[in-house]
Amino acid sequence: MNEVRAVGAEAFEEIYPLLRQFPTTQMDKEDWRRMLFDTRWSDNPQRGYALYADLFANPKRPANLARFVFLDPRARDFYVDWEGIADAAAFNLRATAGRDPYDRALTDLVGELSMRSDDFRQRWASQDVSQYRSGTQRFRHTLVGELELTYEALAVTGA
Repeated sequence: MNEVRAVGAEAFEEIYPLLRQFPTTQMDKEDWRRMLFDTRWSDNPQRGYALYADLFANPKRPANLARFVFLDPRARDFYVDWEGIADAAAFNLRATAGRDPYDRALTDLVGELSMRSDDFRQRWASQDVSQYRSGTQRFRHTLVGELELTYEALAVTGA
């Protein structure tokens, strides 16, 4: 379960006019309030779009968190612990590549990141394959301010 811990009602009242400017939704004030303050994020996929607005602002599709972390300068401001997020992104990619080394999209992404990011190249060369299944992430959202979210990844082991 994910939780929002750092946005107060006063801050919401100040930022609501800015939230209305999001082009991707036609949400009213109560929709935004529920999206930001309800503790269950899985019930509303629009929350992901609102949280990762900078990621989805890039027209390159599909949207990709690793590409955002290593190639978009906004990521360093967005993630409070950018170094930790960068480690997790690279190490998770390496673990995924180990499971499916012939995945063309994955090898293309690793190639792109390797060519364009020194930070990625250094992490990839470390050969760490850690996977981050649960924990806390801190974000610095341009409209909402600092958020701290807990997460737990669902591991799908078979189809």
